[in-house]
Amino acid sequence: MKKLPAPIFIAIAGILTLTAAQPVLAEDTEVLSVQTENAADQNQENDLSNADVISCGAPNWRNGIIEDQTFQTQLSEYTGDVWFASYAPADGEKDVIFKIIQNEEPVETLDSLVTPPVLSYGFTKLDAISFVDYNEDGNTDILAIKTFGDIAVPVVYEGTPGSEKNFTLKTGLSVRAAAGAQSMTIAGVLDYLKTVAKEQWTAVDTLPEGTPSNFVFASGVGAWSTMLNLNQDGSFSGSFSDSDVTAGEGYSYTMYCSDFTGKFTEIKKLNDHVYSMQLTDLQLEQESGTQEIIDDCLKVY
Repeated sequence: MKKLPAPIFIAIAGILTLTAAQPVLAEDTEVLSVQTENAADQNQENDLSNADVISCGAPNWRNGIIEDQTFQTQLSEYTGDVWFASYAPADGEKDVIFKIIQNEEPVETLDSLVTPPVLSYGFTKLDAISFVDYNEDGNTDILAIKTFGDIAVPVVYEGTPGSEKNFTLKTGLSVRAAAGAQSMTIAGVLDYLKTVAKEQWTAVDTLPEGTPSNFVFASGVGAWSTMLNLNQDGSFSGSFSDSDVTAGEGYSYTMYCSDFTGKFTEIKKLNDHVYSMQLTDLQLEQESGTQEIIDDCLKVY
């Protein structure tokens, strides 16, 4: 594996990989994490020097990269060497960007995880990147740990060759790891995945009879709310509203609102109180971005 000037890799043996039946430790799994040393030590450790980078003409994809978190490696989803490139957020953006580069061209951009720390604080630093087969399905997976403000957030990408993208963001697993891992390190998050692997989920056709179907998520101070009506078969309908005191010609306040319908599928049961579902359809009743004035209120959809 080649790497750009700056990083020193620490190989951690005994990193967790998972099977559906029983988690095991794979002693040859390599985790990549970064430790900053002085410039002299970096030049000794790196097998790609600054002079090498300059002499090769510094391809455009290098512009804006985070050097100590950009690696040349091999991924099972691609034939031959690729670069995993990390980019600092562009102006106005709040998250780091990951791209797969092959033959000096971007071939895939990974999706960003949108969570409250991302929206509230914006990107602070990229702590570590790991290329591991965490679920032992034969495909390389990617685990990143980012910091927003002072909050560390793990992000899990599952290798999914043959799908729309070779790496699929696992939003639910990432959020669970953020809440459940004992430490926000590569080893700590993978240890949490060991616990998750022991869970026995059972596929079911519908949600249980008598399941609470009406949900309200709201903030009195924020003046926003989302109402959701969930049916046994996973179909749902609902509405969102948020208001402020912005006034203008013909109206004295503003309301942001949306009515929607959709469908959850792949219903699975962990126990009588915990179910998981996959969102497969979401339709908005109003065209996004349209607006109208009704009864002294500007409604923005």
